[in-house]
Amino acid sequence: MTVQTPLDTTRRPPPRHILLTSDSGQFGGMEMRMIDEARALRDMGHRVTVAVADFPGRDRMADRLRDLDVPLEHYEPARVLSDYNHRFRARWQAATRPETGLGRFAPDLVHVFFSWTDQGIDHLWAAGRAGLPAVASIRNSFTPWPLTRWHRLHLPTAFRSVRALYGVSGAALDSFAATFDSWIPNTARRTVIHNGVDTDRFVPSPTQRLRARKALGIPGHVPLVGSVGRLADQKRPLELLEVFRRVRRRLPEARLLLVGSGHLEAQVREEITRTGLTEAVVILPFTHAVEALYCAMDLHLLISRNEGFSSVIAEAMACGVPVVGTRVPGTEEVIRGTKAGALVPFGDPAAIARTVIDILESGADARARMGQAGREAAVMRFSRDAWLARITRFYAEVLNPAAPSAAVAAAPRGKRA
Repeated sequence: MTVQTPLDTTRRPPPRHILLTSDSGQFGGMEMRMIDEARALRDMGHRVTVAVADFPGRDRMADRLRDLDVPLEHYEPARVLSDYNHRFRARWQAATRPETGLGRFAPDLVHVFFSWTDQGIDHLWAAGRAGLPAVASIRNSFTPWPLTRWHRLHLPTAFRSVRALYGVSGAALDSFAATFDSWIPNTARRTVIHNGVDTDRFVPSPTQRLRARKALGIPGHVPLVGSVGRLADQKRPLELLEVFRRVRRRLPEARLLLVGSGHLEAQVREEITRTGLTEAVVILPFTHAVEALYCAMDLHLLISRNEGFSSVIAEAMACGVPVVGTRVPGTEEVIRGTKAGALVPFGDPAAIARTVIDILESGADARARMGQAGREAAVMRFSRDAWLARITRFYAEVLNPAAPSAAVAAAPRGKRA
């Protein structure tokens, strides 16, 4: 287990220029967290720039950042570490093309958001090469990354100016360390900062439930299972349809609401048609007003193969909705220790369906008790105020000029000078 270093703040740092960057592939949870962090940093008095490459939904991200007066710039690093087959070309690009570097933004600190083991490492390498102080946040639980001699040659550059790391869960931080621990500076602070949930926005609301169900055309007595998340491999939407088919055998009136989009959407729609579920399944794109859709649900189901921190589970809990999630890193950490719902085995549609049926058949009073327990846990553990306090302390510690510098050359353990 990763040892967490306490974040003790001695004084508020002067305003700085913070660059937030990531290897974004589409507009989703990580991009929403980048917007949240940009807002928090702006409110602390810092100047903030977000720099990412083009991706589907980038215009939506730009609109939300524009509302905060935070510029969104285009940036794509040379793929020195993530694209092994073209590594020599990438190294040449890094040496000859200034646009692949981060120095042109002139930041005081670079924050790299890691969505996967190798999705962010090139940004961190660019920061290290430019000698820019950096922090990294780990947004997912990764599988170990097989490292070649090339990676081992260049990873010291990537980590040499890293001052601190935080994971959105202990599992996320530990999985990152499993691959990169040998290069993380000993002086780099490590901590866990769970994603925050706006528990004033995500609240139980019978009124929103009635309105949302009316808009969806689903009567109040009909069991509604919901799932908010990208229609992508990680979230297992095709397996979720198999679970729902099993639920319908017992509860033929049940409906399924999928909120999200992704590269599997066409395949999901084809499967819905093929299996005769067209009238029973509703697919909606992700909406900023998702809290009303949570309130319409009788149960929220997430069967991901892994998560960094399951924000949608925490949001559903805040809305007083019972939750069911797979017993995998990032989801288990949110549900474990609460009476908000149940954890189920990954990759077992029959067992998952039985749990969903049990909760739906337990009655409205039992589900209300689960929902209340989830609401209390979300407010206590995942509120936005708790997140804001942690993120404020994190940046104050990193930016405090009196704090010990972490800008030391990183090398594999046992090979330090």
